Amino acid sequence: MGQSSTSQQSPQTNYLLSRVWLVDDDEITNLVMSRHIDRNGIGREVNAFEDPELALSTLFTCEKEMLPDLIMLDINMPNIDGWAFLESYAEWSDATGVQIPVFMVSSSIFQKDIQRAMDNPHVKEYIVKPVPGNTLIEAIRKHLLVNS
Repeated sequence: MGQSSTSQQSPQTNYLLSRVWLVDDDEITNLVMSRHIDRNGIGREVNAFEDPELALSTLFTCEKEMLPDLIMLDINMPNIDGWAFLESYAEWSDATGVQIPVFMVSSSIFQKDIQRAMDNPHVKEYIVKPVPGNTLIEAIRKHLLVNS
């Protein structure tokens, strides 16, 4: 635990986003999502955090120009779950005035989890894992890109 990995993607020039952060305790999920993000031209740089506390501490100390354009967050993680992450993120966002869209990406299909996520003003999308086809691209276009 506590690991973070950064991957610079292929030398493609037309990415939809500069930086994407994955916050998920599952290393395989992070690897699959990183590849999905690269293959689909979604993010130039991907930071994967297996430890949500490390993701939060990185967020709190990150230079503004290095902040992600999108945080993809799992719900069920040890130590601090996605809900607790969102609470800490909301406090930081309110204090700094910085708003980074969050997509909840979880294997949970429980309606109460989906509703709770969508009731949070920081969560823009709820995506059930495994992420099918163009779902991520469509969600990014819907919530993050202007005039697309």
